[in-house]
Amino acid sequence: MRVRRLGMDDYAQLEQFLRQHRETSLFILGNMNRVGLAQSDQAYHGDYWGLFQQEELSGVLVHYWNGNVMMQAPNPEHLTYLIHTFQKTVKRPIAGILGVVEQADQVITALGLHPAQFRLQRAEQLYALNLNQLISPVLDAAFELKVVHPRAEYRELLQTWLRAYELEALHAQAGAALERRVAATVEVWLRSTEIYLLEVNQQPVALSGFSVSLPDIVQVGPVWTPPSQRNRAYARYLVAQSLAAAKERGVQTAILFTDTPPAIKAYTAIGFRSIGQYRLALLHEPQLLASNHIH
Repeated sequence: MRVRRLGMDDYAQLEQFLRQHRETSLFILGNMNRVGLAQSDQAYHGDYWGLFQQEELSGVLVHYWNGNVMMQAPNPEHLTYLIHTFQKTVKRPIAGILGVVEQADQVITALGLHPAQFRLQRAEQLYALNLNQLISPVLDAAFELKVVHPRAEYRELLQTWLRAYELEALHAQAGAALERRVAATVEVWLRSTEIYLLEVNQQPVALSGFSVSLPDIVQVGPVWTPPSQRNRAYARYLVAQSLAAAKERGVQTAILFTDTPPAIKAYTAIGFRSIGQYRLALLHEPQLLASNHIH
């Protein structure tokens, strides 16, 4: 076995490998689809390490521009080799670990990260839906319902919603860094066709989007309904409508992960079924690996 950095010449082989595990590899597939395997500090870029048995790729570990580490290496021994090489070569801080629970936990342990260092660490249920089995909910016909993409007039509202989402769902720390991230993300949303708003009587009441959008599969997120509009089935209606639109353009499968009972109820109501668990572990502060973690 050998581990080496991956470059654009490895794109096709990496994509083929990840597609064998696509339900748990969508962040990686989505990022490489956006920018390839180029290595820089720009958004969506990452440093990719691949493990090869002879010439066959059988595992990958990625350290992204934002500090998050992701992996796809079903064989624990292969993941050990990947982690060892990563530990010896990593130069930038680590901000989070995301992946299949068993794999993410192995990385967390091997890197010497401790529970107190995380602002958020949870194993969320991973859900999948064949869009041929999508169940579209019906809302009160007395209301004027419209699904739209974000408009500039909603910039301030979207910033308020995204800030609230980050604080509630991701346990983000309030401050200048969060404000910069929120502002930058909303500007991307205003140019995106992958973000949807539900208007009821011309007033926005819910948001949904695709964090990853590929020709045949999408990953749902973020989904947000402000507290004053909850328990009215707005989010499930909007998610279903966005997935119906995705199906029309050829998407066959949708993936999402969540651990909150109301969200689980909403998603299973439109056809999603649990297929596993996904670890979301985000550090309070990015950590540069100490030399005594390298062995």
